Amino acid sequence: MTITTYSNNQEYLKYGIKVLEETRQDDGKYKIIIAGSRTLTNYDEIKPIIDFYLSERINDKNLVIMSGMAKGIDEIGHRYAKEHNIAVEEFPAIWQVKGNYDRSAGYKRNLYMAKRSDALLAIWNGHSSGTGHMINIAKKYELDVRIKNLHHRIETEQELNNCWAVTRRK
Repeated sequence: MTITTYSNNQEYLKYGIKVLEETRQDDGKYKIIIAGSRTLTNYDEIKPIIDFYLSERINDKNLVIMSGMAKGIDEIGHRYAKEHNIAVEEFPAIWQVKGNYDRSAGYKRNLYMAKRSDALLAIWNGHSSGTGHMINIAKKYELDVRIKNLHHRIETEQELNNCWAVTRRK
């Protein structure tokens, strides 16, 4: 498994205007952001959702999971990639820039990831603003967006299949 971290990358530190001018370079990889609510932390509950979404691509050697490195779903997606020997690109938010706290670091990180990805799997509790922002950015950049809305604990496989929302790339 390959792990690439962008936290020390100078390009990433300057993402502002530059990232708005960039377009996704076709490198033959299929890059999927796995993101979601920080309060959703049960790996055993979330793993079947990721299995379901990645079922057709799980053996694709060109699959890359994009991780924002936040608690909750981001960490679960990262763990899933490690367990399945899937390449990972890490994009931790940079909250401190030149000694100043950047309140918009999470939003900037979301934009940076969306500009480099093909798809988003959002596992959401329905009210997390960071996940909502990631969904909106992904739709804006016409990523293949899949949203699993988990307002309550999943009890049956039918419930697992019933709460998907899909936005397909044009």
